[in-house]
Amino acid sequence: MVMDFLLSIFPIFIIFLIFYFIVIRPQSKAESKRKEFLKNIRKGEIVYLSSGIIGKVADVGEQTLLLEIAKDVKIRVLKDAIQGQFVEKTSTASTHQAEKQTPKQEEKASQS
Repeated sequence: MVMDFLLSIFPIFIIFLIFYFIVIRPQSKAESKRKEFLKNIRKGEIVYLSSGIIGKVADVGEQTLLLEIAKDVKIRVLKDAIQGQFVEKTSTASTHQAEKQTPKQEEKASQS
């Protein structure tokens, strides 16, 4: 009777373990990394918000930041709205295209 109960619980336990290692654990690691970043955020870093706004940190407060989003345009945002440090990625297609240009094409591009 006890063995039947354990055998019926076993698949649920396995599903929970899989769910834990695929979803819960990576998410908690990412959240702890984000909180560590917010704790150590410095003036001058470029960050992005959950709304998609990108800006440079102008001042750091206890719960808020002053974010410069354009020249002489600053907004105060909650630290919780910050998703992480912004790193602009260059596309490999445009890099390869620039490498394949002949000297004549480069001369035309610089004249335009």
